[in-house]
Amino acid sequence: MLKKVLSCVAVLLLAGIVCAAPVKVFEKFAVAPESAAVKAGEIVKLKLSFACVPGAKVGSFKAFVHRKEAPAEFFARNSDLIRWSDRKTKKVSNYDAIWLTDDKNFPVQLASGEYEIVINTSGMAVGDYSIPIQAWVLKDKKSYYSATRFYLTITGEDGKKFVATPQVLPAAARQVKAVKNPSWYKSCVFTPAELAGVSGTKYTVSCDFTAGDKYFFGGYCVKVLRKDAPKAFFERENLDMRYRFKDKKVDGYDYAVLVKFKHMPSVASQKFDFELDTTAFPVGNYKIAVEVRLVDRATGKSSYPSVFLPMIVQ
Repeated sequence: MLKKVLSCVAVLLLAGIVCAAPVKVFEKFAVAPESAAVKAGEIVKLKLSFACVPGAKVGSFKAFVHRKEAPAEFFARNSDLIRWSDRKTKKVSNYDAIWLTDDKNFPVQLASGEYEIVINTSGMAVGDYSIPIQAWVLKDKKSYYSATRFYLTITGEDGKKFVATPQVLPAAARQVKAVKNPSWYKSCVFTPAELAGVSGTKYTVSCDFTAGDKYFFGGYCVKVLRKDAPKAFFERENLDMRYRFKDKKVDGYDYAVLVKFKHMPSVASQKFDFELDTTAFPVGNYKIAVEVRLVDRATGKSSYPSVFLPMIVQ
């Protein structure tokens, strides 16, 4: 295992510059497996095990690759994704980087544990990659960056566009906030509470819904708004689209219907299931809108608010 501390403190001493010894932040920091050879389009899953020294905690992880440690073709095809070493001039450097995963800060920092890193290799060029799996660590109110290496060989291409893979935060790193329900429902429980998987995953989602005192529940549909999905999702053909404007001018509140409206008896509480098939869904973060029909008990008038279910396609 190659371990490299990426942060050092430089001080001026006499006529020379001295780099301070690296600060130790991990007792254990390892990725398994350490290498893989796959065709582009396959999903690579890594288990990162870590244990910090006393007083240190991890705040995030990400995987990336430097220009000097990837096939030149990968950077040539993805110039829009490059994080330039020299951001002002964008002069080509061996240390230009492309992120292979997103980088989510942990609401709750972790002293130890395991974290699954997922890399969707679709769009990656044939060749060898030396990939730092980097941690952001806080110790004594200072930031440190430490990395271990994963070695990846892409043996065949799929001709698609590369997109950084969204990651699911480990459960221990999430912060559960108490959310006050709006007046139109007493409870709305989805099972599962969040969706995460590769494109092509098929989900059965259950919803246990209880309307507010003024309303009855009378049906639902499932949709996704343009603003709540990757741009590439709405570039696909054969979507059941609804547009905000009559001239079909693109708007963030346009939406695609995933499950058509199902009329149901007007009741205070209802349990219902729906299917989601993510075949051909582009990689990215989604907010799935479950639109419910509410019937005002006094007037009989209907309204159509939505509750949202998070989904990650990796």
